[in-house]
Amino acid sequence: KQSNVYGTTDIRIFDENLAAMGIVDLQNMAAKVGVNKYLSAPEIKAALRRSFERNAGTHQNSLNIPKRVPTPKFDKNNPAHLSLMKSLGMKTY
Repeated sequence: KQSNVYGTTDIRIFDENLAAMGIVDLQNMAAKVGVNKYLSAPEIKAALRRSFERNAGTHQNSLNIPKRVPTPKFDKNNPAHLSLMKSLGMKTY
C-alpha cells in the first residue's frame, strides 16, 4: 500500500523517484499534489520537492498543523513596547 501521494516518506527515496520520472509522470504527480503542472520539468521537480518537504508523512494536507509561535512579551516600561501596545489597542495599565 502506498504511504501517501508521494509514494514514500523518505526524502532520499522521493529524490530517486523524481530523478527517474519523465515529464508526463511529473505532471501527473504535480496535479495530484496541487503543483502547477505546466512548469518546466526542473521547476516541477523543485516544486514537488518543496511540497514533499512541507507534507511528507501526512496523508492529507489538512493534517498539517502549524507550529506554535510563542506569544511576544511586551514590557510596558520600555517606551518602544508601550508605543506599540497603544497602537495595537492593548491595555497599558
